[in-house]
Amino acid sequence: MGQNTTLKSIGLALLTTSILSTSAIAGGFDRGGVNIDQLFDESRFTAAAQYTYVNPRRTINNINRPGLPLNSTINVDSTYDVVRLGLKANLAEGLDCLASYSNGFGGAANYGLGNIYSPSTVDFEFEAKDYGLTCSYQFGAGTTSVGDAFARIIVGGSYLEADGFQSRQSLLFTGNPGIGTFTISDESYGWRAGVAYEIPDIALRASLVYNSAYDLNFTGTQDISGFFGAPPGTGPTFPIQLNTEIPQSIDAKFQTGIAEGTLAFLNLRWQDWSQLDVVPVLNGSNPNLALEPGFRDGYSVSLGLGKVLTDKLSGRVAINWDRGTSTASGTQTDTWSLSAGVRYDVNENLEFNIGGAIGILTDGSSGPLPNSIDPSNAITYTFDNDTIYAVSTGFKYKFN
Repeated sequence: MGQNTTLKSIGLALLTTSILSTSAIAGGFDRGGVNIDQLFDESRFTAAAQYTYVNPRRTINNINRPGLPLNSTINVDSTYDVVRLGLKANLAEGLDCLASYSNGFGGAANYGLGNIYSPSTVDFEFEAKDYGLTCSYQFGAGTTSVGDAFARIIVGGSYLEADGFQSRQSLLFTGNPGIGTFTISDESYGWRAGVAYEIPDIALRASLVYNSAYDLNFTGTQDISGFFGAPPGTGPTFPIQLNTEIPQSIDAKFQTGIAEGTLAFLNLRWQDWSQLDVVPVLNGSNPNLALEPGFRDGYSVSLGLGKVLTDKLSGRVAINWDRGTSTASGTQTDTWSLSAGVRYDVNENLEFNIGGAIGILTDGSSGPLPNSIDPSNAITYTFDNDTIYAVSTGFKYKFN
């Protein structure tokens, strides 16, 4: 490959991993985590922003709860967006640092009022804001038959702010909605470390990065004022605590040029979501209250191609698979998606990208967890294959 084409291919690599891969629609509370691909940009300084909107269109059927003969169908509103900001600088020969912001962990679902699911959840929201700094040191690793090789050592850390909200309905199908709420928050710190191997002349890069867990000791308030028809906050209220984590993960990524202006890539991600099974709500109004995601470990795979189309336009396409994290309970089954995107270089300093994805949320059924302690979660339901789609857009400004 010529040098100019090589640089374009390296730019393509950033497009393929940042615009829309399976990580944006992964299981657990993963929305892509902390993405550090901008750290590999060839330019001395880069500023980038990315916005992604995701719409999982899940419908649950045949919902049954002990003691209530009714069953119902609910269209669950689980839409969310992901924002990523990054500022990368080359500080010295071989030394690069990336300051980043993202809300790459979270969860949201609205099941509505006055239905058989409402005593479990009416509305659920969890969002974590990550402020990170990641640096790498690149050094020579010898000469190969296809070009000079380099290695990198990668280290970094993050400060994370997390907030959660859940509401439940006590009295169904009456004039009194009977809403009780849980509100929690905490902050935490995490770190990452990894290595990379690169041969720029053929746009080859292999990287392996470990991300530590974020320990979260949530504190907040349970407000059951609505259960008694009273305005929110008038009582009774209870101070509550939940001890949990955003678990550790590993990202493995590989790319290489396979022809003039053409790049192949493979991204793998594992996250230890099995750490989130049954999380008791301490000090609440009932000793059996709990958050019960019942997760298993999450795995994601993205395989695709990038192609330089013209001097200013490049594109990519990928097939993505995410192993659902749900076990006996929940709707997070396997997800298959196809994603594609294009990047337009306005000039040597400014580029824009846009992309999209469409996929299938596979079918399944849900029942109480074998070790469940919260009686409000003793429900069963089924769901068919459903669709998910996403759109993403962003820009990068770079200069030397």
